[in-house]
Amino acid sequence: MKIRFKKQLIFMFIIIATGLSYFYLIDSDSSVVGIGVDDIALIFASAWGVYIWLILYKKPNPKFEYAVWMLCTIILIVLSSWQSYNLYGQNISLGIKVQRTFLVWAILYFPIRKAFYYQLITIQGIKYVIQIIGIIELVLFIGQYLLSDSVSFLYVDQGLRYGTVRYYFQPILIDLLYFVEFDNFIMLKGRKKIVSSVLLITCLLEVMVVQKLRLTSIALILCIMIGTFIAKGSIKKKFMYIIIASIFFLILFKTILVQDVLNELFYSSSHTSTLSIRESGRALYLSSLTNHPLLGGGYPHEECYAAYTAAGLYSKIYLVDNGIFGFMYIYGGIGLVWLVTFWFKMLLKGWNLFKKSKYMAYLLFPIFFLVTGINEMHWYWMNGFMILIFFLALQEQESEKKRYEHLGKYRILTEKINIYATS
Repeated sequence: MKIRFKKQLIFMFIIIATGLSYFYLIDSDSSVVGIGVDDIALIFASAWGVYIWLILYKKPNPKFEYAVWMLCTIILIVLSSWQSYNLYGQNISLGIKVQRTFLVWAILYFPIRKAFYYQLITIQGIKYVIQIIGIIELVLFIGQYLLSDSVSFLYVDQGLRYGTVRYYFQPILIDLLYFVEFDNFIMLKGRKKIVSSVLLITCLLEVMVVQKLRLTSIALILCIMIGTFIAKGSIKKKFMYIIIASIFFLILFKTILVQDVLNELFYSSSHTSTLSIRESGRALYLSSLTNHPLLGGGYPHEECYAAYTAAGLYSKIYLVDNGIFGFMYIYGGIGLVWLVTFWFKMLLKGWNLFKKSKYMAYLLFPIFFLVTGINEMHWYWMNGFMILIFFLALQEQESEKKRYEHLGKYRILTEKINIYATS
């Protein structure tokens, strides 16, 4: 069992690292024997999922608490592909192809959950992998930013904001690391507490300075303030944390980054040229939803001019920049029902876990995406759904563990699982 655990830990590192664009050390447009490197990562993850399912298929299935939403994801993908065909004549296979990452990871939820249940993957093991990959990303991303004037060693898009360079990395793993380390900061002592505090600050600086993600930065700070307020512990310690967080937030309040977000939330976004395009995008998407409230406008593929034009992509209106509005455009009212019920389930489960333990990451991570949802849905785009699936599996396994600990039967559960896993 020990050897198998080590092997699966290595597999998890490879799957997550390759799924997160190979740390941007490889050009995402490159290919091997005609297969894109991103698709190779997806194929490898799929092969691992099939392998896990085959070696465990005779074992009793655990409770898949998110099974309904994962199966409905497949339905959403098919319906959105059909809608693009119905409205714009886009080939149904193109709609499915462009959503293949969403599709594959929805299916991989099942072997990942089962691997957690039978301890081929452990909670601490996957958190360790997240920490290692997160630290590597922080070093590479910040290093590229500091060396931006002299060398470019990462394959990543870049632009300008506030007169300095910004990079378009996928931030979701760093976001998750941020909340995991917040839990560690609250619960650990001594040197480990210092390490967690350094990682917390570094994660925030990367998002604010390297990527200059406005709403993401605000949401990260806001969630920490919420976490500090609800954290279990002495009132004196909580008061000290709240004071420090409040001072830090007041300093940030004066920055251009925060002022831009406030302008967008409370005034017309036309006041700021960099945000005005979102107002046009939302108007376009809401207009489409008025005409197609149930199924939306479908998922556009670049090979279909009509679908691409209808989504505003040729007018530099991007679905990825419009958060929940872009999601509703693709999947319509059915997608909105899926999203609301899915997030309610995550929040409820995160809250119940918090009440049974000191862990706040399982609650704060979904809250974080609620705050950013108006503009950003990093959990959905690109490879973000991969990280969300691992988060769901972590949340379920932690909940299972706490439930049996509460009943005083966790040792019996562990022994039972070990018997199944080794039989």
